[in-house]
Amino acid sequence: TLLKAIMEGRVKAGSKLAEKPLAEVFGVSRDRVRKALHRLVAERRLEAIPNRGVRVPKPTLQDIRRVYEAHRVFEAGGLLPLKE
Repeated sequence: TLLKAIMEGRVKAGSKLAEKPLAEVFGVSRDRVRKALHRLVAERRLEAIPNRGVRVPKPTLQDIRRVYEAHRVFEAGGLLPLKE
């Protein structure tokens, strides 16, 4: 649910994600939130900053260009299934 909120833009890039408020919003324990945050950091969907907490990453211009280029390749049919 948290990832969906981030992907939909309901949680803004650069936002700090604190366990206690998230636990209250989602009606779950802080331990469950902590595990979800750790998993999302491991998947590189969030960034953990030592002594500062977990944040939603801000995409760089290079990140945006990579996504745009990937979409262009996909839409142009550059990723066709292999024939056997």
